[in-house]
Amino acid sequence: MSLISLRDRQTVLRRDRFTCQLCGAKPPDVKLEVDHKTPVSLGGKDDTSNLWTVCFECNRGKSNVWDDGERSGMLVGKWFHSWTIDRRIAWQGRVADYAVDANMFLVDTLDWFCGDFHSQRLVSTTDMKNWTFYESAEEMRAAWEEYAKTA
Repeated sequence: MSLISLRDRQTVLRRDRFTCQLCGAKPPDVKLEVDHKTPVSLGGKDDTSNLWTVCFECNRGKSNVWDDGERSGMLVGKWFHSWTIDRRIAWQGRVADYAVDANMFLVDTLDWFCGDFHSQRLVSTTDMKNWTFYESAEEMRAAWEEYAKTA
């Protein structure tokens, strides 16, 4: 078992806006944990780019596999920002539906300036591991405004 420092835990919790990155739940309804996206047992590192905020319930079901169908189904209808390696927002939009199976999703991307529909993309859950999910468009816009202040 790999220990995550208190400093890294706080950094990740703030970065993820104290929100479970799998189901979107927030305290006080759930207990949040910081864990590895790619488990150390599968070669994952201890740096913050491989850490994310997950609730107790999602984390217990995850084991060393992220993308099982039941939890992935919770993503349909969520709003999102996808991130580049240097923590810049790459896309914004909404998870529209399952595509081929529980490991592929159809996402609607939105125009940056007006928020109108831009395009649809087919995305695997592997590519979604660095995304931040929101319950509503308003929550996503508020996160964008906070991000823009620091960018």
